[in-house]
Amino acid sequence: EKQSRVNNVTTSSENSSKLARNNRILAIGDVHGCLEELRNLVQKATREHNHGKQFAAIVLVGDLCNKGPSSAEVIHYVRNQ
Repeated sequence: EKQSRVNNVTTSSENSSKLARNNRILAIGDVHGCLEELRNLVQKATREHNHGKQFAAIVLVGDLCNKGPSSAEVIHYVRNQ
């Protein structure tokens, strides 16, 4: 199940490839305290959808913590990025 979450990275239309790489924004929803999945998702998206470059911004929507095993660690990670 963890792997399937990481593999569900989506990108916008083909036209987005024309944008400068440093203008791309990554949106992630409902982390729910899953720190390792969040880290893996950011790494995978950076590598596979932004040619290894940092995104201009990462927007986290939905619940950061609640049900997952590492809610406090997710908050710490997000605040320090």
